[in-house]
Amino acid sequence: MQVVYYYDQDSGYCPVKSYLTPIASSIKLLSKIKAKIDYIAGNNGNVRAGFQSKLYGYESSEIRERKNRKVVIRILYFLHQDKMILLHAFEKPDNYHTKKKKNEIDKQYKIAEEYIKKYKSNIELSYEEYK
Repeated sequence: MQVVYYYDQDSGYCPVKSYLTPIASSIKLLSKIKAKIDYIAGNNGNVRAGFQSKLYGYESSEIRERKNRKVVIRILYFLHQDKMILLHAFEKPDNYHTKKKKNEIDKQYKIAEEYIKKYKSNIELSYEEYK
């Protein structure tokens, strides 16, 4: 399975690549994320490990990696044909109790769903090679 970054033609960038670039100085964190992506792709998306999950009510799935004690990185992706498309990334607190914070998190998942629609409408121009 080929791994690719979703490329948003409207904004002209790859959301996951843009998120990962600043944390490249943290080799340990980046290596953990890459290992999870490679593992999922190497198993054609068929994994039952605790670091990823299908999102209920959404077409995307997520990879989780702890950034620190209180924050978890979420990388949203979906599988299409022979590709694993890395859609969107954001940080989510371990615990949050306000409706405002829940709405902010829900908004992130909806952004990924919009990216899926855009990807499917123009597959040939909607991705960039993952390195």
